[in-house]
Amino acid sequence: LDLTDRAYFKQAMTLRDGVALEPAFGRLTGLSVLQIAHPVRSESGALKFVLLASFNLKKFAEYHQKRMLSDSELLFIDAKGTVLIAPTGGGWSVPAGGSIADSELHRFAAARDRESFREVTDGDGRTLVWTAARAPSIRDSGLTIMVGRPKDGLVAAANRRLYEDMTMLAVALLVLASVWTFATVTVSRHVGRLATMARKLGSGDLSVRIPPPHPR
Repeated sequence: LDLTDRAYFKQAMTLRDGVALEPAFGRLTGLSVLQIAHPVRSESGALKFVLLASFNLKKFAEYHQKRMLSDSELLFIDAKGTVLIAPTGGGWSVPAGGSIADSELHRFAAARDRESFREVTDGDGRTLVWTAARAPSIRDSGLTIMVGRPKDGLVAAANRRLYEDMTMLAVALLVLASVWTFATVTVSRHVGRLATMARKLGSGDLSVRIPPPHPR
């Protein structure tokens, strides 16, 4: 198996230490993987061999897809826009191995530092809201992970949350009004009667009394 044309292998040949990373399709398996290459050198610095490992991106994506919301789309691409892991939704048309280099989605991924999300309409007319990120520990690998959700679902969730918040606010206002009424009837009114008696006592009227009902 000749790997001398692979970018990660070429980079590993020049490294003194550390690892070279590259998302690719394995030549033996055809699977989407993150290739990891580590050069092992002698004390004099001569290259003895290159240790290789392949991280299975397909299994990684499947693991996380099960833990995401059912309408979420998961997309892995490399720096050139090659699709490594394609979304499983019916509206996605580019299979693994295809390219989205000329698409709005890839332009967003390449310029993601300027905005955190973007709405993109797919081939079925669905509008999805996408976000893109790179894991800090593999920032130099060129691997971009993107997550998309239908805009309709996000709006429905936002409306549902707004309804729940407004309901909670209405309940809170009702409780506040009840507390205010209770305080007025049981506390403020009686405090006012006490204050009136205190003023009369202070003016010399020692016969003043608080009429019933008496506060508890």
